[in-house]
Amino acid sequence: MSAHRISDYRPYLSTSSALRKPSAIRKLIPLMSSRPDMVSLGGGLPNPNLFPFTSLHFTVKGLIDNSGKHSSSSSDRTTMKELELSSEELGLALQYSPTPGVPQLVSFLNSLQQREHAKDLNANIANSNIKNAREENNYLPSQPSPEWNYDVSVTVGSQDGLCKAFEMLLDPFSQDDELFVESPTYPGALGFLRPYGCKLIPVPTDEHGIQPEQLSKLLQESSSSHSSSYPFGENDQQKRKKRRVLYTIPTAQNPSGSTLSNDRRIAIYHLARKYDLIILEDDPYYFLHPNRQCIPSFLSIDHNLGDGRVLRFDSFSKLLSSGMRLGFVTGPPTLVNQLNLHTQTTNLHASGISQLLAYKLLDYWGLDGFDDHAASTATFYNNRRNVLLSAAHQNLSPDLAEWNIPEAGMFLWIKILNGIHDTKTLVEEKAVDAGVLFVPGQSFCPLNEPSSYVRASYSTASDEDMNVAMERLAALIRK
Repeated sequence: MSAHRISDYRPYLSTSSALRKPSAIRKLIPLMSSRPDMVSLGGGLPNPNLFPFTSLHFTVKGLIDNSGKHSSSSSDRTTMKELELSSEELGLALQYSPTPGVPQLVSFLNSLQQREHAKDLNANIANSNIKNAREENNYLPSQPSPEWNYDVSVTVGSQDGLCKAFEMLLDPFSQDDELFVESPTYPGALGFLRPYGCKLIPVPTDEHGIQPEQLSKLLQESSSSHSSSYPFGENDQQKRKKRRVLYTIPTAQNPSGSTLSNDRRIAIYHLARKYDLIILEDDPYYFLHPNRQCIPSFLSIDHNLGDGRVLRFDSFSKLLSSGMRLGFVTGPPTLVNQLNLHTQTTNLHASGISQLLAYKLLDYWGLDGFDDHAASTATFYNNRRNVLLSAAHQNLSPDLAEWNIPEAGMFLWIKILNGIHDTKTLVEEKAVDAGVLFVPGQSFCPLNEPSSYVRASYSTASDEDMNVAMERLAALIRK
């Protein structure tokens, strides 16, 4: 076991989260099916005989080809297929379910996460930087953690789990708790965090993601400026450590499109261990990366080192459907269970209909079919990226704008030149009048500062529309 293994998570919890208790009613749900002769008068479940729905069936498409169309194949898992929920499955979909999710889906997701992240990094990741990191800094052990010791919980999209994690780990309007966040970062997270009032510390990034030396400097400054412990808990007699949390989007980051390099991932985890951070790994674009098997997630590093300091957030929005609102969080059982307590007092659980639809599809595909779909989706989006890059090169001369090529994802992060240091008016007024939409860089700045960047999405626009958009952007910059 790691000497850095977290054995007591109470010091890491916010004041309100530490006071949460399991729901007396919610904890009855799994007990109702624990034995065949169980008689329940305690749950308050509505009578399923009154539900008006009697069946649910749907047709799934084949794999996506490079043009964005769905292709047919002789393979069973890629041809058009009609699926139907059994009467038992329909009953599960329509009734209250356990807070972590419908058991069949949770079991599939646990298998998926083990396949993706329970890796021996030294054996499976062909990266000299990782090998050097282990040899020079002892960041990785020679052998991985022997057991997969993480739980999975289904959430209403990954943002649902993410916001609950913020509430779980940070006190509102606290100048002591610190959230280290990439600059730029996802505005959906900022939309929650700014009114929540926690202390945001922007961490500089470049085309390879967070700069570890800058994060190290910020952590050193944080350590030297505050006391490392102060009261927490109901009676203020216990002492808790200074709460520090790192929020990162390591793969195909929104908005920058950057993918954190492997050596930086190891270095950042080492800093999290040194300064005792919890890492919130928000990775909705992970499955859109064509070489994801060569990328060590923070969860995978945590599995190898055995600390238990990573909560990982995945999403089906980019793979199955954004309207289904399904995500899942993976992490140490204590933290996942604590997050479930937040769910018990808000939305109880994710939609049963969405969960069963997803499960039937995933069960039909299997892990290999899911992998095929993810690979096809990644190829599709990278082809769309190439179209936008071509349009940008054709229309935006080097004196007008510059950008880095994203490895994956859905976004191109464009720095506007020609003396433009704040794109807010350019994007929100002039561009709208010219008939083209972007998002101004300021929306992604943790401290809401002016920015010379704009974010362009290539996920849905046609080839022609992307070229027109770049033409209009070029004209606006020249004015």
